[in-house]
Amino acid sequence: MREGLKQAGLMRNPDLIVPLQEVRDAYLDTALDQLRTSYGSLFRYVSVGLGLEPRELAALRERLVAGA
Repeated sequence: MREGLKQAGLMRNPDLIVPLQEVRDAYLDTALDQLRTSYGSLFRYVSVGLGLEPRELAALRERLVAGA
């Protein structure tokens, strides 16, 4: 992707987007900390914040666990 951006002339230094393409523990930790600060728990986030109903949450859990 970075090489394509460079070849297309869309970015002079496509390496600047490397942090957006990586998964870092610190990113997830920060997101979870904010989630807990705002909602108190992951469950409250998905139920109140995202508005998922219990059956939707169960279906999502099934898909994520079955896909693991």
